Amino acid sequence: MTPDARAGTIEHPAGSGRAAPIVTFITICYRNPDDLRRTLTSLSALSDEYERVVVDGSPDNSCAEVVAAFPNITHLHGPDRGKYDAMNKGLAFARGAAVCFMNSGDGLADARAFDNMIRANRDVLATTLIYGDCIKGIAGTQIAVPAPELTAEGLRIGILPSHQSILIPTDYHRRHPYDSSMHFAADTKFLKAAFATLPKRHVAIPIALFAQGGASSSPGSWRRLRDQFLELRDAHELDLGEQVGMAFLLIRRKLFHMAFSEAALQRQQLKRLKSALERT
Repeated sequence: MTPDARAGTIEHPAGSGRAAPIVTFITICYRNPDDLRRTLTSLSALSDEYERVVVDGSPDNSCAEVVAAFPNITHLHGPDRGKYDAMNKGLAFARGAAVCFMNSGDGLADARAFDNMIRANRDVLATTLIYGDCIKGIAGTQIAVPAPELTAEGLRIGILPSHQSILIPTDYHRRHPYDSSMHFAADTKFLKAAFATLPKRHVAIPIALFAQGGASSSPGSWRRLRDQFLELRDAHELDLGEQVGMAFLLIRRKLFHMAFSEAALQRQQLKRLKSALERT
């Protein structure tokens, strides 16, 4: 994918002709300026050797005003065809050896530790998937979550590290963009192929800090839930029994969102996460 008019307004940082950055962070946003501010504040702790690209699909200037408060950001402001189209749009502008997709509201767990890790692995960034652990914020509690052990069976059903904690070689990703016809599982589809194809290196530090929402992750309408199930079924390559299990989990999640407050949902998520970590 190459830059084109669909990017809308494009604002490059001053001095964009300088040496290529080490890593490009790509953040997509849509009318969520407070979340975007948290992410850009976190990334501002890194030097200008790191590139920041914001893909802003907002029909207004709510996010543009936030971007203007931070230096050296490439701001792509204009309509897109969904989140994966927006992610591909940011990918087209990336100049770093590797890219990291950091959602609005997410941030780095520790900028100094991240920078040290990147410098120790700089020679393989352009060819190797670098992935780390993460810290999830749920119900006011931060929990360290280690990256899962990667196995062929785990990859088949989509057991993957958190995408905010994965650095992907830019050239490879550009040759294999997200399937923008999908709405829920294009990242899973891409990462399964990437982890099966590229060399991999786990770094034992938490890379991303992000909030796992309650009401913010609402499954939406029943029709949207059905579409999500169909995409996940195909992307995860599930057999019939696994499909039934996934359908049950999605329906239960939908019913919980209908019955409980956001605070109750987050407490429930926290309990499930703690239980899952105790079993590993």
